[in-house]
Amino acid sequence: LMLAQNAAHVLMFVLMKQSVFLNKEREIQHRKTAYCNLAICRFLLVLG
Repeated sequence: LMLAQNAAHVLMFVLMKQSVFLNKEREIQHRKTAYCNLAICRFLLVLG
């Protein structure tokens, strides 16, 4: 029983770290996208 509980805790911990990491990745991706959009907007304004 103790081993199963420990395994469950480890699994939860890993999943939490994973989701935090994924959120971080998504945030970085979002920032890149937002920055690209901004750059494109500026470029179009300059062209226009």
